[in-house]
Amino acid sequence: MPRKANASQYLRRLAVMRVSAGRSQIEVARAMGVSVRSVQRWLDAWKAQGDAGLVGGRPSGRPPRLSEQQAAQVLSWLETEASSFGFVTDRWTATRLGVLIERTFGLRFNHRYLNRWVARRRVTPQIPAPVPRERDPEAIKQWLTMDWPAMEKKAAAAGAGLVFTDESGLLMAPLVRASLAPAGHTPTAHPPARHRQKVSVAAALVRSPIAHRAMLIHQTFADGYVDDFFYAAFLREQVLARLRGPIVLLQDRGTMHRGDCTQDVIEDFSARLQVHEFPAYAPELNPVEQLWNWTKDKQLGNYYPADLTELVLAVEHVMSATAADQNRLQTFFAGCKLTW
Repeated sequence: MPRKANASQYLRRLAVMRVSAGRSQIEVARAMGVSVRSVQRWLDAWKAQGDAGLVGGRPSGRPPRLSEQQAAQVLSWLETEASSFGFVTDRWTATRLGVLIERTFGLRFNHRYLNRWVARRRVTPQIPAPVPRERDPEAIKQWLTMDWPAMEKKAAAAGAGLVFTDESGLLMAPLVRASLAPAGHTPTAHPPARHRQKVSVAAALVRSPIAHRAMLIHQTFADGYVDDFFYAAFLREQVLARLRGPIVLLQDRGTMHRGDCTQDVIEDFSARLQVHEFPAYAPELNPVEQLWNWTKDKQLGNYYPADLTELVLAVEHVMSATAADQNRLQTFFAGCKLTW
């Protein structure tokens, strides 16, 4: 290390001596195989500090305007909502960061410079993940650590199948996702003029008590909505008609799950049906959410059907193929936040 440092110091001093002797900075840079900017920095450091300016591995330049402590404080602001600093919304931008820096430290920065400054510190623009105000993290934690293990243990002791239900809709206008294409040839999409029609789907993912086999039961509703009546019919005619033995049903707290029709089903099958609810606003606990992501994003993303009938057929095809894929069904259970 000392030899390398001495050699670097010698080269810097040699460059300064040659420029001082009348050679141009461009000529010296070419002869030494360095940039003109490097020669200029060495010369400025020598003029400012003499030989001491040529000792370091890199000559000292203009010191940063923000100290390390100030920079750390600026980065800590980004871990808090922007509204807590008096801004109308919680969106952080380089302009807002500049306003706060000037207000706090009296230093003014261009927003373009600040964009580069934060990027060097691994701060990037990100779309916020929506979290409902009504979501209760403590209630979810308690449900996961106490309620859910008790349900699973009780179901196993009774030899009951675990059934998870949910509903969703697929529009004529699909989720638009990036698609591979040659540079300069942007793919085009051709959505239908009428795009407000949709296909609603009720689904039940079943985890059997024997070898934990998985099953998917589903029903589609063309241009309809799964209300209490249709959900109750789905439970009675599809789920309970196909499954034998005791069942532990887990569902969210949607209004269609609490209506009179659904309560009638629960009472009619009370001898072998137990119903539990997930915590409010906790979709990550339901493995059926993984099914919707698989269907909408991975299978039918960028799919533009010609009409509603074509969309129904496409949804039925995806659901049937998924129901026959045991490995895929198991990934839905593995992908949710429940512990098994």
